[in-house]
Amino acid sequence: VGSTNFASISGESSICMGQSLELTGNGGTTFNWSSGQTTPSIVVMPAGSTTYSVTATNSIGCTSMASHQVVVNPVPAVTISGTNAICQGTDAFLHVNDIGMFEEFQWNTGEPMPFLMIQPISTTTYSLTVTDFNGCTASTSHTVVVYPNPPASITGQASICQGESALL
Repeated sequence: VGSTNFASISGESSICMGQSLELTGNGGTTFNWSSGQTTPSIVVMPAGSTTYSVTATNSIGCTSMASHQVVVNPVPAVTISGTNAICQGTDAFLHVNDIGMFEEFQWNTGEPMPFLMIQPISTTTYSLTVTDFNGCTASTSHTVVVYPNPPASITGQASICQGESALL
């Protein structure tokens, strides 16, 4: 009589570095994981791509084994380029470096794009969260210092007679 493979593992197959996931053994009443755990479900946080195995034993004592590979994707590196300092009332342009590496963009100002036109009235920090094509996210920020415009004033004689000159 041939053996039947009744064991299986359910759970995500791809995560981002630093994330954990739950794997669940199916098809048995008792479970023995390659990690040494004996619960039906385990939570793992692999440092790199890893294959997990479970041996499931059914109610009549037959065993079956299943494996499940978890691919660990790196967290993307994101940087913002643009102006670091402006004079009050001036526009500035900020943009993401390596735009093609990301699928989604979200600035703390609400704009979902890889660039941002700004005109802050005071020193402001702009934050950006990006998501790459593996679904991994990263955040960074960029501070733009706003220098006040110097006060302008005119001093001198307020009125003169026709034909006279005044020093302002």
